[in-house]
Amino acid sequence: MLSAVKNDEDGDGYTVLRLYETGGEDTTAVIDFCGPVKEALPVDINETRQPGAAPAWQGSRLQVPVGAGSVCTLKVRVAYP
Repeated sequence: MLSAVKNDEDGDGYTVLRLYETGGEDTTAVIDFCGPVKEALPVDINETRQPGAAPAWQGSRLQVPVGAGSVCTLKVRVAYP
């Protein structure tokens, strides 16, 4: 479930996404943007960069693994048309 979409607090041009897994199973969220993804970074609730692999993307599609019952927060930079 996508629960938040907002501009980043630093004003660096990122969009912050917050995702929740509600079905009790590991899953992959797929999000399509209206422009190509340029960067996607895992962050914590305070938008601080977290260790770990960045989610995969190709063109305007972002694929994010979300663990069972977990919350995933990302900062994404998109080249909007």
